Amino acid sequence: MKTKFNLKSILMTALVSTSLFTNAQVDKVPLTVAVAMTNPTCQNYNNGEITLTISGGFPPYTFNGVQIAGSQVTMGALTAGNYSIQVSDVSLASSSGEVILQSPQAPQISAIIGDVTEFGGSNGYIDLTVNSQYNVAYSWSTQEQIQIDGSSEDQTGLVAGIYDVTITESNGCQYAKRYTIQENDQLFSPNMDFATQESNENEISEITVFPNPSFGEVTIKTGDKIAEYAVVNEMGTTVAQGKGSFANETLNLKTGKYYIISTDINGNTTRKYLQIL
Repeated sequence: MKTKFNLKSILMTALVSTSLFTNAQVDKVPLTVAVAMTNPTCQNYNNGEITLTISGGFPPYTFNGVQIAGSQVTMGALTAGNYSIQVSDVSLASSSGEVILQSPQAPQISAIIGDVTEFGGSNGYIDLTVNSQYNVAYSWSTQEQIQIDGSSEDQTGLVAGIYDVTITESNGCQYAKRYTIQENDQLFSPNMDFATQESNENEISEITVFPNPSFGEVTIKTGDKIAEYAVVNEMGTTVAQGKGSFANETLNLKTGKYYIISTDINGNTTRKYLQIL
């Protein structure tokens, strides 16, 4: 018969079938399995491990349907999750159960992005927020020709460009993020020919916004390859969103600068700027 094991004691015991052995034999040869486990050190890491040490019963032993040599078996390169285990011997005595591996909770990471407000300016910023149960260190880098405080949580005085940060928790876990600073006013120049911009992008797979600039009312149309889109203001707040191809939505927006982030059916993301006068 089968006996479930208790994970708290990490010990599995099964008795040999009395149809094959006398009671005296059963008492002398219980099948015992000791379970040792190592949890993954970080979320999504695959360095977890489960080791089974088998004794008693009648070898050779079988682990999850496969006969093993000796009395010990190790499952390595494991991620967090539930793992079913069954051990049996040649007498068909068996023991089964489930081992649960857990990894530390990943930090919650968010950022408010401030774009540069004039062409060639340096007033962009990244306001980073990291909620972690551990102490956190930061390492920033950029290819732009400016000096940044690489160990600071937040970044200010930024020019348009790409900024990378590696967040390292005191337990050794690392998480990488990339942020992009745009130059809004360059794209919203009063002399920009918006009509030309729209006509060049008026393809069936694109997202079209008109009029642009507008005095409040604006229409958003999507082609057949657009999966979803969001209208985001200068503060990074989503003020409208839509899903599906061939959408046709009219919005009334307050004076300000916006960008429309669209994602196509292949997961590619593009950004279109919009100005409300």
